[in-house]
Amino acid sequence: MVGGESQWEEALNRLVGRDLDTGYDEEQGIPAGVPVGQAAQALRFKFGRFVQRLRPPEGQQTYRALVQWLEG
Repeated sequence: MVGGESQWEEALNRLVGRDLDTGYDEEQGIPAGVPVGQAAQALRFKFGRFVQRLRPPEGQQTYRALVQWLEG
C-alpha cells in the first residue's frame, strides 16, 4: 500500500525509470497495464500539480484567506 506524498513520488519515480510494460514483473510486483516510462512521467507531473493544488497556503491565515484559497 502506498500512502503519503513521498511514497507516491518514490513509486512514480521507479515507474518512470522502467522500460515499456512487458507484463507482470514478479520481482517488482508490478502488474501488467501499470504506466511506465513516459506514461508514468506524465502521471508523475499530474500528481505533482494535484498535490500543489491541495496544499493550503503556508503560515497562519485568516478565515477569509483560507475560504478564498478553497474556492479557488
